[in-house]
Amino acid sequence: MKPRPTDSTNFAQDTRFFDVKVKNTGGERLIRDFQIRPFRERPYEPSNDFNAYTGLPAPDPKFPLDKKLRDYIRPYLNNVIGATSNLNLVSNNDKKDAIVYIRPLTSGGNGHSLRIVVLGKDSLPIDPKFFNETVWDKMIHGFNIQKTDQYVQYDVAYPIPLVEIPTSYAKGGSRAKAELSYSRIGFGGARTVASFGVDFAIYKAGDWEIVFYFKNENPKFANE
Repeated sequence: MKPRPTDSTNFAQDTRFFDVKVKNTGGERLIRDFQIRPFRERPYEPSNDFNAYTGLPAPDPKFPLDKKLRDYIRPYLNNVIGATSNLNLVSNNDKKDAIVYIRPLTSGGNGHSLRIVVLGKDSLPIDPKFFNETVWDKMIHGFNIQKTDQYVQYDVAYPIPLVEIPTSYAKGGSRAKAELSYSRIGFGGARTVASFGVDFAIYKAGDWEIVFYFKNENPKFANE
């Protein structure tokens, strides 16, 4: 059974019909012509960034008819201040200061790797050393951590999480967490901690990357 065509045309051969017999002590009833149209396989979650029927980018939830816009995976942001505006950055239907891509890694993988990347507004990588409160070796259930000035990469076993039971890497059992945090000196000399991340699952083995992209302005790392 295959998903519907990418142009969403509803051909008769793309629909499967079946009958359901419901039976109990009071008798039985045959319900005819139930229909099923399968979703496409979702290799990861959250998967709101693509259309489950067509596999194409999902429309923007606020302006679904605008073909120039699309939906994105959105990270949570806690106390992340913009370097230019000095305002809290947000990611919602109205404003997307930061978005997330979960996508295949095109180079540098070994068949079972996961890379974490943060991109600034210029689409260039932000050095992971700026995320000075991140506990990299306890964030992802992986091995052979590689740290460069552009990314942090792990050797991992797929799926992620490997089993659906609560662990220190997946508190609820069904989602792992990629969370980056950093601290700086705020007003009044107090140290302030900021964090951002995404709860995720990856079901398809291979080489993957999770990319946090700050579209409008970079996080503020400098002390006040």
